[in-house]
Amino acid sequence: MRIKLQSFLAVYGVILGAVVGLIAFIFVFLMNQLIDFWWTFLPDLAGNPWYWPLVVCTFGGVVVGLVQKYIGPYPHQIFQVFGEFKKTKRVGYSDMWKHFLAALIILMFGASLGPEAALTSICAALITWVGDKMRFTFQEREDFTEFSIGVMISTIFVSPFAGLATTVENAPKDQPAFHKKKVIVYLLSIFAGSGTFLLLIALQGNEPFVGMLGKTAFSWWDLLLFVPLLFIGKYFGKVYEWFGKFFDFCLQKVKNATVLLAIIGGILLGLAGIFVPYSLFSGEHGFKELAAEYSIYTTLMLFIIAFVKLAVTKLCLKTGWLGGHIFPAMFSSVALGFAFASFIPVDPIFIVAVIAASASAVILDNPMVVALLFLGFFPIPLWPILFIAAYLATGKWRDVWHKIQARRVKNTQA
Repeated sequence: MRIKLQSFLAVYGVILGAVVGLIAFIFVFLMNQLIDFWWTFLPDLAGNPWYWPLVVCTFGGVVVGLVQKYIGPYPHQIFQVFGEFKKTKRVGYSDMWKHFLAALIILMFGASLGPEAALTSICAALITWVGDKMRFTFQEREDFTEFSIGVMISTIFVSPFAGLATTVENAPKDQPAFHKKKVIVYLLSIFAGSGTFLLLIALQGNEPFVGMLGKTAFSWWDLLLFVPLLFIGKYFGKVYEWFGKFFDFCLQKVKNATVLLAIIGGILLGLAGIFVPYSLFSGEHGFKELAAEYSIYTTLMLFIIAFVKLAVTKLCLKTGWLGGHIFPAMFSSVALGFAFASFIPVDPIFIVAVIAASASAVILDNPMVVALLFLGFFPIPLWPILFIAAYLATGKWRDVWHKIQARRVKNTQA
C-alpha cells in the first residue's frame, strides 16, 4: 500500500506540476498582454507623454479601490494561504476568480508587486477543488495542495528548491518526517512545473528573468568587508518595516476609505514612476538591465532607486494594491548592493551578494528561501556567502545551531 501510494503521488505529482506550470504561464501571458496595452500601445497613441504613469496609476487607483470595496481584499498574501492551509489542510476555492481578477488589475496598472501571491492562492485552491471533485482521500488532497504551493513558488521564481524549502518551513510541527518521505515526489512536481513554464516561455521567444548579475573575482581580502556589508543589508531590510509604520501614521485618517486610499496609492505610485521608472512593476525583468547599466548611474541615483522601490512596495500594500512583495524586495536589495558597489573598490558582485541576501532575508524573514532564490543570480563561489549572510542577518543561525545540538543529543541517547 505504501509503494502504491508513492507511485500514485509520483504520477499525479508530475501531472500536477505540469498543470501548475501551465496556469503560471497563462497568468503571466495575460498579465504581460494587459501591461503592454496600458504601457506601450496606449501611450504610443497618445504620443508618449511624460506624465503617462500618473494618468494610468491614478485611474488604476480608482479601479483597484472599487475592486477592493466590492469584491474584497484580494489577492491574499502567501502567509495567509499558508495560514489557511495549516489550519484546515485545504485552501478554499469559492473565491478563485477574485484572486485572478484582482491580481491582473493591480499588476497591469504598474503596482510594485509580484504575481506569486495570487498564483499561489489560485493553484492551491484549484488543487483542493480537484481533490474534492475526484474524491481524493484526505491525505491525498492535503499532499497535492501542499505540492501545488511549492511548485508554484519554484516555477515563478525559476528556483527548484525554493518551493520545497518554503513548504518544509511552513509544515505543521506535528509532522516532522512528512516531507522527507515524499521529497522525490516534490522534486518531480517542481521540475515538471518549471519545465512546462520555461518551455512555454521559450516557445514565445522570451527568456526567463533569472540570470547571472555578473562574474565574481572576490578575494579573501574582500571578506574583511563582509560584516559591514552585512549590517548595511540588515538595516536596509528593517527600513521596509519602518516604511510600513510611516505609512500607517500618514494614512490613519483615511484607512477605512477603501477607494480614496487606493487612489492615493495610485497617485503616489504614478509620481514615483515618472521620476524613478524602476519603481513600477515587480522588478523581475529589471535585474539584468540594472546589472548591465548600473555603472552609468550615479551613486545617488542607485540609492534613490533602492529606497523608492522599497517605499513604493510598502505603499502599495498599505493602500489596497495587494500582491506579492518578494520580487520587489529582491530588486531593491540588489539596487542597494550596486549603489555601494559603485564606489567601494572591491569585487562588485560580492558586495551585491552580501547586501542583497541579508536585506532580502530580513524583509521576507526567511533566510533559506532567500538564499535559494538568489542562487540563479550569483556565481557558485558566492553561494555559501548567500546562506551565511541571510542567516546571520536574521539571527536564525541560532535555530539551525539548536537543531544540530538537539540532533546530537538525540543520537547520543540512542
